[in-house]
Amino acid sequence: MRKLIIKCRPHPIMIGEYQDLLENFESFELIELLKIDFEKGEKVGIVELMLKPGLKLEDIEFPESYEILGILKHEGPRYVLLGKVRAPKKLMPLFKMFDLDLVWTSPAKKTKNEVVVSVIGKEENLRKLLGMITKVSDVVDVSFQNVEVGTYDMLSCLTRKQKEVVTVARNNGYYEHPRRINAEELSKKIGISKATTLEHLRKAESRLMAVAFNGHG
Repeated sequence: MRKLIIKCRPHPIMIGEYQDLLENFESFELIELLKIDFEKGEKVGIVELMLKPGLKLEDIEFPESYEILGILKHEGPRYVLLGKVRAPKKLMPLFKMFDLDLVWTSPAKKTKNEVVVSVIGKEENLRKLLGMITKVSDVVDVSFQNVEVGTYDMLSCLTRKQKEVVTVARNNGYYEHPRRINAEELSKKIGISKATTLEHLRKAESRLMAVAFNGHG
């Protein structure tokens, strides 16, 4: 397994309807990608927005394809959000082409002038991705790194029970919007009380957020 980091100057096709949106930001950075569905064209993740001076989040008009699920942190012009992005229908064929059995990781950043993409996977798939990005952008820097998959296992920070509960929750749609399962149903599936389930989730989420924000706080 290797890690590929690509820095490029985006063509309009990579920015699309976000061109006007990015005018409001100093930067738009992905902290952690939580879910990606190539069939539906959806991504859910934790992102950091640095707004330009004088702007507030409520001043920004987001396109219909971007949904803010929650504000996790706010300090001055810096916002950390849980958000969902849906690919426009006209870009769905392009979006599906990126389904290459890769782990999308950080750093991942988007500004008006630069896009940074980071992925982990097999050499063959990394080369395919690089070729595809080269067709829709001006690549300015490419870096390949050897990695150990275990290094990127965020769940390793959890206890065995926390890992079990949060995994069952995720696999059964607890973190989807709207939820496919509530806390009561989840607790029955795991075989513990609702209160204990929520306590495990709270502690697990707190630890995961601490790992996600490491270096961003």
